Amino acid sequence: MQVPPLLSLPFPDHAYLCPLLAYPDGHTDSLVDEDQEIAHLKEKVDAGADFIVTQLFYDVDGFLGWAKKVRQQGQCFNLSPTGTMPSIIPSGINVPIIPGIMPIQTYSSFLRLTKLCGTRVPPFILSSLDQIRVRSCISTAPAQ
Repeated sequence: MQVPPLLSLPFPDHAYLCPLLAYPDGHTDSLVDEDQEIAHLKEKVDAGADFIVTQLFYDVDGFLGWAKKVRQQGQCFNLSPTGTMPSIIPSGINVPIIPGIMPIQTYSSFLRLTKLCGTRVPPFILSSLDQIRVRSCISTAPAQ
């Protein structure tokens, strides 16, 4: 699949930035694996994206692993002429990655959004939200 250049600026005197959305937990409609998603992300960055904004996530370790894969995408190892010292040819994705955040307003909206986005939520976060779950139920109960 070819990706056309993202920007063709008709106004060279103005500065524009082109963001790119990425999905550390995977896209809910995706039919390809994570490596193929990251390869496609690299194509989009190479076509002119200036930075990446991620979908919301709550699994920090999962995000850090994904970000490491993104940074390594396209890198290849090259042996020195003597064949002893490998070196990395830097061709990975090097644009800034801005983590997507979503403040939790109510327990029910949190559950709805994480289900819609396919966001992984670590068990310790779910268990720590018990108090907000109770307060959400109380605050949304009809007045008597």
